[in-house]
Amino acid sequence: MMVVRPLVGLALLAAVLPVPALAQRAVQTPSASVAGPTTPPPPGMENAIVWGGDLASHLQAELSSAGPTAHGNSPKAAAFDDSDGNLYANYSNWLSLYGNLHLERNRNDNSDDYFPKSNTFFRSEGLTMRQLFAAIRPQDDLTVYGGKIHPNFGSAFESMPGNFYNFASDYEQSERIGLGIEYRLPPSFGLENARVSLETHYLDTSLLSTSLLSHPSAFDPNADRAWRYRPYQFGAGNTGSLDNWTLALRGGRPETGLTYQLSFEGQATNDPAGKTETGGSLGLMYDPGGGDGISLGHRLGVIPFVEYAQFSNFGGTADQKERYLTGGLAFHYVRWELDAAFGLRKNDNVPQNDGSLANSLDRQENLSLNYMISPYPQITAGVGVNHINVAGQGSSWTGGPSLSYQVSF
Repeated sequence: MMVVRPLVGLALLAAVLPVPALAQRAVQTPSASVAGPTTPPPPGMENAIVWGGDLASHLQAELSSAGPTAHGNSPKAAAFDDSDGNLYANYSNWLSLYGNLHLERNRNDNSDDYFPKSNTFFRSEGLTMRQLFAAIRPQDDLTVYGGKIHPNFGSAFESMPGNFYNFASDYEQSERIGLGIEYRLPPSFGLENARVSLETHYLDTSLLSTSLLSHPSAFDPNADRAWRYRPYQFGAGNTGSLDNWTLALRGGRPETGLTYQLSFEGQATNDPAGKTETGGSLGLMYDPGGGDGISLGHRLGVIPFVEYAQFSNFGGTADQKERYLTGGLAFHYVRWELDAAFGLRKNDNVPQNDGSLANSLDRQENLSLNYMISPYPQITAGVGVNHINVAGQGSSWTGGPSLSYQVSF
């Protein structure tokens, strides 16, 4: 960390760069989470300039069984790296700049990736600028921010325990050009540490959406992220104007009790045959033990998490409905963590190739065991096994080791 005033720098780093949850990919912090009030600088240091950052990297190896629609009958192997580089610069306590560089696979980067067609070793890794925005705080409880942001819808993509992709990656909102405002509610509302955020945005199709290392086509059926987003790809939020919105309420007592998020969204589409997507999400986590959760005995605790989300006209597709239920238990014992997680995805009125509509239910269950080798820099080794059943593809089992690294500078 490059520090003009060391005390201010350390306080701001702790406030705006929380440690990401154990997950199969490095997660991105929603913009509203880092745009909140910062620690006021000590007297005489009001004009301090501080900059620094955080690097989180996750190296994963996997072996997946061949599902009914996989190519060939043999298991498929993969190795890849997912990383996040977070950067910030603060002037006093009223102005901040934030950036996020993200490295991940541009193909097969979601929960449907457990039906691989071939062996893949560090293929399609792409480096992109996921966030680049400024935040202004005209008063302690109010923040206004804008640029390339990560709207604050849902939380399971970053809070779900375990080492594997989960269904929440379907509805995570990222890479948006937009504006946001966050307000911390006064205690008279009766909600502890409650913050309301409202954002208006659209999918980034500028040069900032370009991948520097991988170049998959927008028409590649296995590409979850194209080399560069284009207006003709349509989809929810890809409108080129600020006619999409996200409203969220977050609060509670992190590491001392219950925390929650309640969020709503509306995303228009330029597809002549599409309709505006609308959705809502509710997530809860309970941790009364300062990171160790509910006490189950000497130095043993558990943190439960659950999230429900539902959508109409999902992805901008007229009349398609999606419902999600994800959750898990994170058991902690000294430096060990055992995660048990599940997911359900209900799909209604999904268009088929023959023009018909279909309903289906997808399921996911997994177990992950992780050990923190070093607290700083944080180095964690893990292993896990995942089972998923997706309509039209059948069941697949995936397992393998992982190694995570995180450091602040």
